[in-house]
Amino acid sequence: MTHDQSIGWVGGLSVASAAIAALILVWFLLKKPLPSPATHLWLLLGIGIFPIAAAAGANVSGFEAMQSRTFCGSCHVMTPHASDSNDPNSTSLAAVHARNAMFGSDNCYACHQDYGMYGFVMTKLGGVKHVYYYLTEYHSMPLEEAKHSIRIARPLPNDNCMGCHTTRAPRWLSIGDHASSLASVRAGQLSCASQGCHGFAHPITKLGKERDEAWEAARVERDKRSAAEDEIYGLQAEIRQLRGKPLKDAWAPVIANKYVKVLNALADFHNAIPAQFRGNDQ
Repeated sequence: MTHDQSIGWVGGLSVASAAIAALILVWFLLKKPLPSPATHLWLLLGIGIFPIAAAAGANVSGFEAMQSRTFCGSCHVMTPHASDSNDPNSTSLAAVHARNAMFGSDNCYACHQDYGMYGFVMTKLGGVKHVYYYLTEYHSMPLEEAKHSIRIARPLPNDNCMGCHTTRAPRWLSIGDHASSLASVRAGQLSCASQGCHGFAHPITKLGKERDEAWEAARVERDKRSAAEDEIYGLQAEIRQLRGKPLKDAWAPVIANKYVKVLNALADFHNAIPAQFRGNDQ
């Protein structure tokens, strides 16, 4: 079931109950009827039954509204995620699920909710935590900084995906990549929402601190390579000094082992650098 910006029939029932309760109380205050079974009944309805119905309906309607993508995107730091989901041309996982006829307008909640026994309660408690962080840390954060730094509290577990995609259907298993990675997916070792699988759910946010961390790792490795190259140059200078002189047998294995060690380190470093960064290292 999806929810738009209207309050729905539950919200309408809540408003009607509150209005009826208010009318009963106004009538009692203005008319001041004598105590009687009928008066007691009206008071029970006015200060008991209808207010309880109004409160219950308002809570249900509020919970339903908080499941919508409109609500999730109401915080400015979530604007990029909501905009991507709303984009009919986007091919991200979030946008693809947003076009699902069954739960499209609630795709945020459908994918991020906890599917455990107490999933509804745990999901709402998690939402309260998000509100707390927004009010205390992110309310004044510029959007570009938010895109760079804010990340999901914990990786989205594959169990959330398997709430719909059970990994047991013949059609699902008929896909070669699914069948070959079945054990890893069920064990949570390979994320469905990763570059090696279906891609990030929100790729627009993967260009911030992850990129900075990758560049920092590359910088550290470049520094290591520079130190290794300095060692090679030192060895070459030492060898040049030995030219024309008898080379003692004890020196040969020492220098050879250093060469092998340094060259192996350089090879390991080159293989460790992500491919997208190697071109900037030349």
